[in-house]
Amino acid sequence: MCSTLRLAVLVAIVGCAELITVRTPKKHMDVKLGENALLECTFETSEDTTSKLSFSWDFAATTSIAPNQMFVYQSGESIITEDYEGRLEAPVSPGTTKNVSVVLKNVQVTDSGLYTCDVNNFPDVEGTTEANIKVTVLQEPSKPFCSIHGTSQPGHTVILACHSEHGSPSPTYKWTREGDVETKTTTDGKPVNTGTLSIENVTESDYGMYRCTSTNVAGTSICELKLHADSTDGGPLNSMEAGYIAAIVVGVVLGLVLTGVAIWLIVRAVNAKKYTGVEQKEGTEMR
Repeated sequence: MCSTLRLAVLVAIVGCAELITVRTPKKHMDVKLGENALLECTFETSEDTTSKLSFSWDFAATTSIAPNQMFVYQSGESIITEDYEGRLEAPVSPGTTKNVSVVLKNVQVTDSGLYTCDVNNFPDVEGTTEANIKVTVLQEPSKPFCSIHGTSQPGHTVILACHSEHGSPSPTYKWTREGDVETKTTTDGKPVNTGTLSIENVTESDYGMYRCTSTNVAGTSICELKLHADSTDGGPLNSMEAGYIAAIVVGVVLGLVLTGVAIWLIVRAVNAKKYTGVEQKEGTEMR
């Protein structure tokens, strides 16, 4: 209703309201790190001329809410914003070709996000005036760092940690032991995001060569380590690994506390019963 009213008002003002349609053939794009990204956008207009054509490109990073302007075209002039100078290739003769596509060069992981093409060609004031493209920049996981944390002596708990510093999208991790058919992970054979493998109540059968595979759609990287009775602690953990191990420690401590409380209550109940029995016996002898 509001749209119809607005259109009627505009018709009264300009005499005739036109429609514009903006399209993109790719709403989702995967681009490898360092390559160029062609952001395609075309438009159709019912107006005979494009002398009043204006359009812009905006970018909203996956980690940001507010979009940033990349490019503006108005009155036949192209303006590339400072952050994209030298990286953005502007369209040629957009009014004639009705093609307002741009090329973003040497894409980086920080270029992942939503790109918006907005087109106006007055008096085209209604229709589909913008198109969105979601871009994901792919980066193969960097070689992960494998480490051992805890005590690897029999009967103890040991943590195998694996982490790739870089990778887009964020990699998943799988632990396998040499000679084992099944994957050893913290989620019953499924890939894990933390990269940590907890081995509780270590036995000699747990010793051997372990491999961590870090994987995303861009590729795979691996690291290996050997677990044995004299394996040394790998030092400090990163925040994700530390959080996982802290959860294990809290669980163990809480279990010990609850066990202690339960034992105390049982001992107290037994002592109270003995004390009651003694009092009853003494009372009988006095009588």
